[in-house]
Amino acid sequence: MLQTSTNGGYTTLSNMSDPDFALSEQFCLARSYAMARGEDLMQDIQGLTPDQVSAQCDSFGEMVAAQVDALSISAKTEAETQMRKLALDSGLSPQDLAATSKVCLAVGYREDNMDTAVGSALMLVAMGEPAYGELVGHHLREGFGVQERRDLAMQWYDASLSALDAGSQAVFLPSQTDRPQLLRAAMVQSQ
Repeated sequence: MLQTSTNGGYTTLSNMSDPDFALSEQFCLARSYAMARGEDLMQDIQGLTPDQVSAQCDSFGEMVAAQVDALSISAKTEAETQMRKLALDSGLSPQDLAATSKVCLAVGYREDNMDTAVGSALMLVAMGEPAYGELVGHHLREGFGVQERRDLAMQWYDASLSALDAGSQAVFLPSQTDRPQLLRAAMVQSQ
C-alpha cells in the first residue's frame, strides 16, 4: 500500500507498467475487501464472542489444511473436487460452509493463519462461488501460505475471470468494472 501511495494511486489498465506489482496490489485490495466483508458478517453472529469465532476458524483451518497443502501439487479441478468431497463428508450444509468460510477468510487473514484463509477461499469456490478463486491464484503466484506455483495460479485466475465473464457475481470491489480486464492483462504480461 505504501508503494501504491508513492505511485499516486492504484494501478489502472491504462497506466500499468509492472504486471507483477499490479497483481500484488489487486491481491492486497481483494484481501482487504474480504476482511471487511467477514468483519461485517461477524457482527451478525449471535451467541459467540470474537475469541470463540476465532477458535472455530482455527478448527476450520485444521479441517482444510490437507486441501491447502495439496494446492501446490494439484490442478485446479482436482483441488476443487477434493474440497467438495471434504464438504460432503463434513455433514454441514453448503450454506453453513459458505457462511463459515466468509467469516473464516477474514479471521485467517487477520490472524495470518494461511490454512484458514486459503482453505476458506478454496471452500467458497467449491461451494459455487468461483470469484474467490482469484485469492487462491494470488496465493499460488506469490507463494504466500502455499508453495509458489505460477502455472497453477494462472488456472485459478483464469477460471475466476471466466466465471465473471459468464455472469458470476464479483466479490471484490464490484464497483470497479474494469478490474477483471486489469487482472487479465496483468496475468498475460506477467507470464
